[in-house]
Amino acid sequence: MGLKIAELLRWKTSIQLKDADNQLILDDKKKPVTVYLRVVGDEDLQNAYKEARVHSAEKRRVLRDETSVEFKDQIEPIRDASREDCMELIKIARTQNFQAEANLGVTRPDDIKLEEIAVDPDAPTLEEQEKLDAAQKAQDKAYNDALEAFVQIKLIELDAEFAQFSIEDVRTVAELEVSNISALTIFLQEVLDYKIIAATFTDKEYTQKAFDSIAEYRSTDSVIKNQISDAYMALELATEDIKN
Repeated sequence: MGLKIAELLRWKTSIQLKDADNQLILDDKKKPVTVYLRVVGDEDLQNAYKEARVHSAEKRRVLRDETSVEFKDQIEPIRDASREDCMELIKIARTQNFQAEANLGVTRPDDIKLEEIAVDPDAPTLEEQEKLDAAQKAQDKAYNDALEAFVQIKLIELDAEFAQFSIEDVRTVAELEVSNISALTIFLQEVLDYKIIAATFTDKEYTQKAFDSIAEYRSTDSVIKNQISDAYMALELATEDIKN
């Protein structure tokens, strides 16, 4: 891979916060309010997972408790739902798994190299660079189409699998899938929130946490939270370079 330790410092960023009118937020010294973010380490990540599992397990438990308000609101109506509506719920819940299977089952081709297009790769012509861009775009589209086709086949197989199920059985599966997908949604949001409070600082030295608790972060104005969340997710996407 040839990655130098110093290059890991790239996995930090800073953003100047803006208000709902897209204007910079200023501090009492009339300077833009800036926050600094870094990708969390393994310890913070494991803590985030642990906290998230607690909350997702509680969500799943509540949704399966027929005496709970959450069950009566989200699950009980499924018992009167049509087969079509239940199947739609099941498909929504399972599509994420199908997409994960697609990523494993469909091989992503290597990026097209300039050497494959240009006569002299060290001095490619503009036309050759344009050909490279077009070829790469076509290859990426073919890969994404293959992923989509994989998922669609799985959905067709799902229809066939449930064709012989009674409406009562379909409803039972739908109830289970809704509780699972709700728990997963809680898990993913909890992980992201805990990573963000561990990753966000108010100083360049990364010593002053921007948030003292998860409750403080969640009570922050949504406009600000969205900016910080988007910046952190973009930063994490950039770390994919480390794996490649």
